[in-house]
Amino acid sequence: MENNSRSDMENSEARTCEADITRSIRENNPECLAPGFVVDKGYIRLVLDTWNRVIDSEIGPDDSSVDDDIADEEAEEILRRIPGDAISRPLARETIGIIMAEANVASTRRFLLETADEHCARACEFNNRANARRELGRYLEAQIDYNRACDIDPNESAYFLNRAGFFLELGLIDDAMRDCLHVVTLLKEDDVSHYDDLFMLAGIFWQCGERLLAIQSLLNYLGVMESIIPFAKQEEEGSGYRIEKNGCVIHVAPNIIEVERVGAFIKTIEEEMRGGNKKLRAMVDRIKERFSTLKDLVNII
Repeated sequence: MENNSRSDMENSEARTCEADITRSIRENNPECLAPGFVVDKGYIRLVLDTWNRVIDSEIGPDDSSVDDDIADEEAEEILRRIPGDAISRPLARETIGIIMAEANVASTRRFLLETADEHCARACEFNNRANARRELGRYLEAQIDYNRACDIDPNESAYFLNRAGFFLELGLIDDAMRDCLHVVTLLKEDDVSHYDDLFMLAGIFWQCGERLLAIQSLLNYLGVMESIIPFAKQEEEGSGYRIEKNGCVIHVAPNIIEVERVGAFIKTIEEEMRGGNKKLRAMVDRIKERFSTLKDLVNII
């Protein structure tokens, strides 16, 4: 009886997903509903089922590294696996891309709605619910949840950074700065376990117009990276990195440094500081030198 109940629930969710995708396509991609280029629930179900088989056979059902956006080669793989007699009209790669994109939107929205109405007791749960409510535009509820997370655990920098980013999004610069300055008291310059927080802190300071604090935070971030990258080892399954010092694992992370993202931020800083304060320009030069060294280190991991 329980298996039948679970199956009915899964079928109901699938039908809801198909309906959401069809409605979204009708609103955003009406060309897919034109004669000769028809997308209906049957096609949508076929594409989603085929994609799930691709994941199960080639990636693994529990692999979290699957990108939300489907690439051209993945669309081609779906096309290749659909039997010719399973469809009455040929599906174009572009059609599959649209179906998968809309499926991801529908799936993400369902996840946000579920998370936004979950019961919370711990700081991390309030933080996650705040993030979901923020994405859904439920700003007052989001702020209340961020406040609860920060009150429950005032020593967790991530909660204050999330709230600072939220305040920044609403144009509340003073509130964002207050949270960032609190984070400064929590993070040490050599804080290995919070190096992503150092980078996020630099970005929020920059958006708040605090150039010196942003540049100093970025220097601290690059300094931590410089100290740990030589000790970084990629996991055998390629799912992340572990930092080992003196035979002990001191940190595990899905990535070490996102070179493109950091490089883009540095380029933004460099362009704005080109004609500015000499001391700040000197600090930017140090940032560029450190980043160049880091890119060389990353290449030999």
